This record gives sequence, structure tokens and C-alpha cells, in this order.
Amino acid sequence: MAADYSIDKCPPLPEVEGVEIRHVPGFPGYIVGTDGNVWSCRQGGIREMIKPWRKLKGPPSAGRGYRMVQLGASHYRMIHRLVLQVFVGKAPPGHQSRHLDGNLSNNRLDNLCWGTAKENEADKVAHGTKLFGEQSPLAKLTAAKVLAIRKQRGKQTQAKLAEEFGVCSATIAHIMTRRNWKHLP
Repeated sequence: MAADYSIDKCPPLPEVEGVEIRHVPGFPGYIVGTDGNVWSCRQGGIREMIKPWRKLKGPPSAGRGYRMVQLGASHYRMIHRLVLQVFVGKAPPGHQSRHLDGNLSNNRLDNLCWGTAKENEADKVAHGTKLFGEQSPLAKLTAAKVLAIRKQRGKQTQAKLAEEFGVCSATIAHIMTRRNWKHLP
């Protein structure tokens, strides 16, 4: 027997001062507010709505810092995207969600908007959350090593430098042409 979940079976929406609350389309028993909170009146395993509404606590996702929430048995959603989809609409093609203040836990509607990848990267630079150079967990080189590589321009082959520093020749070429590590002199 399928669960009988529908919006009309839900209790009245909670009233929170200064917060608009809407049902999450496609997920009866779940609501989201402009304050970034997600609520449920469902209980796992029970085939009917329960009362009262309760806030769901979304843990950060896989080390990336975005908060996620589980809707139903197997649907996981990032809260910032859920807020935008419910209150603004689906992302235009080629757009992603932006946290305007750089705080990935601040999922208030007034801190979120859809934007291009370029706009999102500019935001990260503006609020200091973009990882440059050795701040990146993927970096194999330090700033000092990059500067040492650049000093060898025209003195050693890229292949020799790549071998010496344990990276590929393309990485050396990107360092020399300032495609990578361009924040360094």
C-alpha cells in the first residue's frame, strides 16, 4: 500500500515572523522558509502525516560545507538550491547558485541567487573564499617552488623541470605562461 502523502493532509503551516514558508513541490510533507529552514511533518516508516512541523537539521555535505537535507526515503537536496528553486524557480541554463556573503551555511533567500560560474568565481575572490595556489588541497607545489620554476625559464627544459619538481610538463608550461599560479609575480 502506497503512502497517502498530499499537501491537504499536512497540518497548517507554521507561522514565523518575517519568514515566508512554502511547500516543496513534489515532496508533500516538506516545507522551506525564506530563512533557509526546511521543515517536515512526515515521519519515516509511518504512512501518514504527523504533527507538528519540525525543523530538519541538514548536515554539511561531504566536506564541501553546503548543508543538505533528506526529503523522503532517498532524495537528498542541497538546502541553498532548494530555497532558490522554491522561491525563485529553476536555475536558468548554465547557472548555478551563489552565496552572496560567502558563508555556505547561510541559506537565507536574501543571501542567494542564480548566477553564472564566472559570477560565482568573482564572488569567491571578493569575499576571500577562493583557494589560490598552495591553499588548494590539490596543490602539488608551493609558492616558493613556483617562483623557483619561473626563475629557470630559458635555463632548463620544461621536461627537466617537470621531473625535478614531480609534476608534468604541461604544469610547468602553465606556470611559465601564468595560466596557473597567476596570482604570483
